[in-house]
Amino acid sequence: MCIMFICGQLTHLFFLSLMAQYLLDQSSSVHESTYSCFWYNMPIQIQKDIVLILMRSRKPCKIMAGKLFVMSLENFCTIVQTAMSYFTVLASFR
Repeated sequence: MCIMFICGQLTHLFFLSLMAQYLLDQSSSVHESTYSCFWYNMPIQIQKDIVLILMRSRKPCKIMAGKLFVMSLENFCTIVQTAMSYFTVLASFR
């Protein structure tokens, strides 16, 4: 029963981290895509709007976990590694 709960929680955390990583990747590509378009051939009003888009998209969107850390696959791996090391330490005291 406990193993099923742990596997379920790890799966849940993995999919949350996967979606957060996808959001992080896609939001960082907005800046590159906007800059690579032919914005210099567009009307002045659109050029001003594109400058605002470029300024806003410098900082990528991210999902925070309780204002403690950014959800991503890198942090998921760190959480799993830390949990396994704690488990190993606790198992060694048996």
